[in-house]
Amino acid sequence: MTKRKNIKWTKELDDKIITLRRMGVKPRDIANIMGLPRSAVYSRSFTLSVTKTNMENEPTFSEVVDTAFAKYEPPKDYVWVEPKPKPKPLWWKTMMWWR
Repeated sequence: MTKRKNIKWTKELDDKIITLRRMGVKPRDIANIMGLPRSAVYSRSFTLSVTKTNMENEPTFSEVVDTAFAKYEPPKDYVWVEPKPKPKPLWWKTMMWWR
């Protein structure tokens, strides 16, 4: 691991980081392979949006909203039964004597 300051990021370095991250290589190993500081690889992979959470098949926001608010279709043989109101308990009648 070498310390370099003011790294000029080129398209080749970006492509190498993207391909290695998508292959599942850890940033510290990428830093050792490329001879860059580990923090530089972490920050550049975050900038390029190839972090660990982005590599997994995570649903997008619109997919989550579509599944959350999808129309619910009840089964065809479902019959709606109106719930019967429950009678008030005895303590309610005692406390609310004026009703």
